[in-house]
Amino acid sequence: FDRVHVDLVGPLPPSEGFTHLWTMVDRTTRWPEVVPLTSTTSAVVARASLSSWVARFGPPSDITSDRGPQLISELCSVMAHNLGAKTHHCRAWRTTKRLHSHPGLCKYGRRLAAAEPSRLVCK
Repeated sequence: FDRVHVDLVGPLPPSEGFTHLWTMVDRTTRWPEVVPLTSTTSAVVARASLSSWVARFGPPSDITSDRGPQLISELCSVMAHNLGAKTHHCRAWRTTKRLHSHPGLCKYGRRLAAAEPSRLVCK
């Protein structure tokens, strides 16, 4: 779980206050992790990364993302540096999507989230 592709999904119809999803996919195994978010600030995104991926699998060596403002922020850059991770910010939206997903993985997740967002909340 060394090379991770990350992305924000949303906005989605609200479900218990959650309106976005923070997605992380391991490049080699295609293992997905999804964290529901109430906002998309850099602090919330960084906290979601630390409390989910890093807490479970340790810090990745490479993080690939699009050039979303949260992902190129100073906070996320410093966090990645302190974790020892190199960051790669793709210029083209489709490049990140292609790298981030295995056929149908993201499309399935987006369709599921749009169709039944209440099923994504753990109780």
